[in-house]
Amino acid sequence: MKFLFILLSAMIFLLPQLALANEEDAGSQSHHPQINIVEVKTRLSISPEQEAQFSPLLQQHVKARDALFSKYGLDKEGASISMRNLRSFRKEMLVLSDNTRKQFSDILTESQLKEWDSIQEENRAEIRRGFSL
Repeated sequence: MKFLFILLSAMIFLLPQLALANEEDAGSQSHHPQINIVEVKTRLSISPEQEAQFSPLLQQHVKARDALFSKYGLDKEGASISMRNLRSFRKEMLVLSDNTRKQFSDILTESQLKEWDSIQEENRAEIRRGFSL
């Protein structure tokens, strides 16, 4: 009986703490679309020969992209951006995308590049939806 009382007391004390922790985690989630590296490799059908060159470039792209979202404060749920910053953000993202595509063009086949373009367009659409752009 004493054990049951202690267990119930602990549950009553800990449940609000757990709920608060979950709310904090949800509020700190990034609002921009995440790039799933494994999914990208699968969609592009990356060969073992391409893997050694492709993976470091993709990881570099993801880090640079995440840095841009952080730079403009768009890495938090409910973030907003001024029109001026939006133009700058868009310009920098386009430069990043163009540079990445140029690097990938030496590694990927034409059909893989088209699929990469599709993935990029899906990400752009998700960004527009997420921030009502």
